[in-house]
Amino acid sequence: MELRTRLPLLPVLALLAAPGWAQWSTENLFGARYQLCSTTVGGRAMFAGGFAAPNIGSYAVDIYDATTDTWSLQTLSSARAWLAAATVGDKAVFAGGTNAGLLT
Repeated sequence: MELRTRLPLLPVLALLAAPGWAQWSTENLFGARYQLCSTTVGGRAMFAGGFAAPNIGSYAVDIYDATTDTWSLQTLSSARAWLAAATVGDKAVFAGGTNAGLLT
């Protein structure tokens, strides 16, 4: 018997440390999602994919640039959750994952 726990869908928050780690702030990402991945490249943090709802993957890649203290939004080539992220030199690589139970 397989046990599955349905988690409530909550807004994803990013906690950001100010220089010197003296103060924290929060930001809402593009949309509420879970099972997303993250990586960093230089001064940028990236939060990609995830489920926007049960079995509905997200295309969103939220990017925080610490140098300019700004957020931007990019998209994955396909919506996915449970994906992997890696940094290779000055590039972020997102691979694998699933969307609605289909492995990518």
